[in-house]
Amino acid sequence: MDSKRDYQNYTTVLEMVNAVSDGGTVIAFGDNQSPLYNAEDRPPTLCEYFYVILSDGLRKNVVAFGFTGQNIYMRRVWSRVWSTDWTQAATCACADKEWKPLPMVNGWTNSNSDGAAALRYRKGADGKITYVTGIIKLEDALSDENQIFAYLPEGYRPKQHYWTGVCVDNNKTFWPYRIDLDGRIYINSLNASAQASAKVGMWVNLTIPI
Repeated sequence: MDSKRDYQNYTTVLEMVNAVSDGGTVIAFGDNQSPLYNAEDRPPTLCEYFYVILSDGLRKNVVAFGFTGQNIYMRRVWSRVWSTDWTQAATCACADKEWKPLPMVNGWTNSNSDGAAALRYRKGADGKITYVTGIIKLEDALSDENQIFAYLPEGYRPKQHYWTGVCVDNNKTFWPYRIDLDGRIYINSLNASAQASAKVGMWVNLTIPI
């Protein structure tokens, strides 16, 4: 395996790949001081990459691991020319996919001690959806001042205002949530049904495009 930093001095990824000897394996790093950083044939997402080149002669496989980004891309070379486009193979944002507790505000709490029912959030596998789930309650009367129950952190927020609804089993009713650009999540209703549901336990099961 060759791991020469000299490979970062090529002006295109293809030139670098073609410099790899037949039957060789190379790890190259295109940092932000390298011409590879903004090469015309780099992967679609602009960031620093570790390039792993696997070669058996005419055929070469290139895997680009994002160092300052969260993506992994693959591309192939046949007879010294690109034979495919970059294909996203995976993301490296594993922590984003794990459930995390979502802190609550304005007096809202988890409705019981069951950890599976605690308010939490995560991203979907493609990183384009945020999921929020849990069962929460409010001891005080629901009002304009306390209808916001949580804020999503940056990176998990919608790009436009988002409305969705929930069907509440305990009183067979339906009422809406709203999620704003600053991440606030709140009940967009103050009617009697919403008041009753908030007292007993409000189901949260949101799928939010981001």
